Amino acid sequence: MQLFIFIILFVFLQLVIPRISFVKQSRLERNELFGLFTIKVLVGLLLGWISFTYYPVNDYWDINKKGFDDYQVLMEHPVKFFSDFFFNPYHDNYGRFFNAVGSYWNDLRSNIVIKLLAVCNVLSRGNYYINSLIFNFFGFMGYIALYIVFSGIYPHLKKMIIIGCFLLPSTLYFTSGIHKDLLVASFLSFYVYAIYSILDSGYSKKRICLMILSALMILLLRNFLFIVMIPASIALLISKKSKLSTLKINLLTFLTCIFLLGFIEVFTKNNFILEIITQRQFDFLQLEKAGSQLPMNTLHPTIKSFFINIPHAFNHSFLRPFLCDSTNVFSLFLSIELLVYFILFLIYIRQLIFKGIILNANIFLVFGLFISIIMLLIIGYIVPNTGSIVRYRSIYLPFLILPLLVNIRFNLQRNNKLNK
Repeated sequence: MQLFIFIILFVFLQLVIPRISFVKQSRLERNELFGLFTIKVLVGLLLGWISFTYYPVNDYWDINKKGFDDYQVLMEHPVKFFSDFFFNPYHDNYGRFFNAVGSYWNDLRSNIVIKLLAVCNVLSRGNYYINSLIFNFFGFMGYIALYIVFSGIYPHLKKMIIIGCFLLPSTLYFTSGIHKDLLVASFLSFYVYAIYSILDSGYSKKRICLMILSALMILLLRNFLFIVMIPASIALLISKKSKLSTLKINLLTFLTCIFLLGFIEVFTKNNFILEIITQRQFDFLQLEKAGSQLPMNTLHPTIKSFFINIPHAFNHSFLRPFLCDSTNVFSLFLSIELLVYFILFLIYIRQLIFKGIILNANIFLVFGLFISIIMLLIIGYIVPNTGSIVRYRSIYLPFLILPLLVNIRFNLQRNNKLNK
């Protein structure tokens, strides 16, 4: 019966997707939508099967079980189902907003997923794979949103943008599970789409509501990302209105943030912003050590400590896992994927040095780079194992790799035209 429901729902969604007005903006063909959505669903099923078969204790199936438990509460005690959402077992007046453990807000991130699963279970009755299909439909809409933005900027680079938005392996894999990562990636894409639509076509109630809702969900699901989005969004809006280059504006915005941190450190006893990050690192280090545990330097809430540890953070977030770190086929695959991205980067550097071709710095490319580079450094500062790093990093890979894909491809096309 559950297999029948899965097939019927999958066919229904395939028929509905091309008819959604939002999806029509992408101008993707029906067969392209069919193929891309099918790939995402299959990867979601594969992730579920791998997790169940090789990792008896894992977040994906555990949260699915909690979602079914909450579904039973919804059916039997609907008032309790909604009131539980605001229950704080820590008796601290909803404090410790940025803590990774022992905080209502940290629990809320998982509770949001659990409550959504409880609603999905009205149809699925707790079946992981049906829930995965429903979640991946929402995740696919996030991919579509990101595609609309970059295809609007680079309409002649359709294949490169499809790869960057839909088919980066670790992004596709880690954002296809029943987990926060899928939601964070989707809401970040919706946020970018909302701002793009506002700047391109003007304000509307729908666009403003989408922007606010996406930002609010990011605040609840991944608060550090929300904080980084604030200066990045300011720089984006200034870039749209200013005659200065967007790279200069983003650099000035970043330096202004550093100056403010220095001001806080000099004129107050405690640099509360840096203390938040150091506390998060401490919380992570209190968790049980993973098989891919990395050596970590202890951070102190000073600019000097963070500056000294930049190479360490960069190594963990941008370079790991090394090929020599691979302990199984899966980690080897992740290492090879990362190696391919560095080859792309080297190709671009070669063009920069020998052909004088500079980055086509569209404001949304730079916006994505601003967020991604800062977030990856924060991840490198606080996350002590490779397994978690590659999962967190997967959300930001499209914003790091798309600039390479569109520029390298753009340059190749231009060179071909010149050679004719």
